[in-house]
Amino acid sequence: DCGNQENRMGNLMKLRLIVVSILLSMSAVAYSAHHEEGEKVKKERVDKNAKVCKRLEVPGSHIKKRICKPQRYWDKLTKDSQDLSQEMSSRPG
Repeated sequence: DCGNQENRMGNLMKLRLIVVSILLSMSAVAYSAHHEEGEKVKKERVDKNAKVCKRLEVPGSHIKKRICKPQRYWDKLTKDSQDLSQEMSSRPG
């Protein structure tokens, strides 16, 4: 009877450990999803008129130049570049 009771106690401890592990996993997943959502909202709130400076290589020079433009300029440059790349890859020949 004593061995049987110890076995039940061991099983109960294993069950508790499994439940705690599941709860911790679920909370980690929920935190991760919430954090990613917050980052997405933060990116959407970027002021399109705010100046953003980037260090870019200038053709004909090995020295990078600091170029400051509004965020909307960088967004348009990225979109235009992607559109051109897509257009070039879809051309026959």
